[in-house]
Amino acid sequence: MAELKDISYDGGLEFDKGDFKITESTQQDIEFIMNADAGEFYSSPTLGVGIEKRLSSNIDAVRLKKTIRRNLSADNIRDTLISISQNENDFNINVSGNRLK
Repeated sequence: MAELKDISYDGGLEFDKGDFKITESTQQDIEFIMNADAGEFYSSPTLGVGIEKRLSSNIDAVRLKKTIRRNLSADNIRDTLISISQNENDFNINVSGNRLK
């Protein structure tokens, strides 16, 4: 699997020895794609799950998983593992995957 590195962002820019911290970015990219709505990525206008809007609407777990896989696949992230669980009004969604070259 390809390892793609990018500037580390965990709610804010991270620094290491006075410079931007660089880390493997697949999981970070998954989080960005999950949170973004379609149209937020200039170079890929259809990319984005828009998870907040989806969770506030009538949600179908099977369709949601397909949407997540389709969006991650568009960014060359494959072998995705997606788990969705619900407790009353609370959802727990875990997503991981590997980036292809």
